[in-house]
Amino acid sequence: MFREIVLMDVVCLPEVRKQIRTYHNVSFIEWDVTNTAEQLYQNGLKGIDDLPESVPSVPGIGQDCGLVVSLNILSQLWVVPRAYASQRMRGLDEYAVDEWCGRIVATHYAYLQSLHCDVCLVADHEFVKRNSEGMVISRGSTVFGLELPRPDASWTWNIAPIGEASRAFSKDLTVGAWHIR
Repeated sequence: MFREIVLMDVVCLPEVRKQIRTYHNVSFIEWDVTNTAEQLYQNGLKGIDDLPESVPSVPGIGQDCGLVVSLNILSQLWVVPRAYASQRMRGLDEYAVDEWCGRIVATHYAYLQSLHCDVCLVADHEFVKRNSEGMVISRGSTVFGLELPRPDASWTWNIAPIGEASRAFSKDLTVGAWHIR
């Protein structure tokens, strides 16, 4: 239904590229929307323990862009950079790393809010762990406490039923969808 669709992610698997090629109006750009990966990698190579600040950007968003969809990445943007930093930068303070991860999430959300087109954000924002009797044993933010408005739609994703990741508990994610603009 759209004149042009641009998909974007850090990596595109060959089987996905093959599917994309079947559509004349769909293209793919390998891109780190946080702009942290390359600088983090370079810092790691040089033995520099600085965590680069996220400066979100998305190439190709012009004035004629009608819709941007941020799909299931808000709570994931920090995962690989944090793992890399933990492996390469051993002297980092955990609190400082958590703060950095939170800033990555917050700057992505602020970037989405700054766009001059419709934006659809779909993201998990809370986890809930339940014991075998279904009682909540813990819950918390998957977006480092980022204050999000009430979602336009919300649902529960039972990402790890009892027995999948643990025999002692299950894990649900609360997912929301927001129309920004």
